[in-house]
Amino acid sequence: MPAAGAKRKAPAKAKAKAKRKAPAKKAPAKRRAPAKRPLLSNAEYAAHRRRKGLPGKSRQAVENALRDGRIRHEDGGGIDPVKADRAWKANTDTVRQAPATAKLADARAEQAQIAARRARLELEEREGQLVRVEKMAASWFELARRTRDRLLLVGARIAGEIALEDDPRACQQRIDAEIREALEGLTDRAPGRRP
Repeated sequence: MPAAGAKRKAPAKAKAKAKRKAPAKKAPAKRRAPAKRPLLSNAEYAAHRRRKGLPGKSRQAVENALRDGRIRHEDGGGIDPVKADRAWKANTDTVRQAPATAKLADARAEQAQIAARRARLELEEREGQLVRVEKMAASWFELARRTRDRLLLVGARIAGEIALEDDPRACQQRIDAEIREALEGLTDRAPGRRP
């Protein structure tokens, strides 16, 4: 028996068993601060966007985005590229991002169509297939005025003949013939009629 006050040694098996039962306490994990990304200047951020193939590849485009509030400088005075890329995508109207060359090509195509239409209209006008509205309106006004004048003169021209006629049928035939003659004289001068 061991002497009083002496410690008893635990058997090796008991120690191993005790270790298995009580899980080892781990020290609380220290939170690591995220690795700080280097902040970029406006020109460096533009170069970053160029390398990634993103729109806004010039320093001027970056400055415009900063001015418009689509991206911002961090506290250190530079631009965090990851945050700025997310903000750029979220805050930029992609419809306005069409390349300038496409807009220029569209404008040139539209100008070419307008020039072609204008040339076609001028050709049709020279060939007589097309007439200006003002000219046609003036011609129709003149025709209507002449028609009115000729028809108003019918009564004065045939009044003496009609007064002598006793037969109503003969009167009607004479009036119809005079009106027909007045109208036939106008058809040769109708607007848009080709000689």
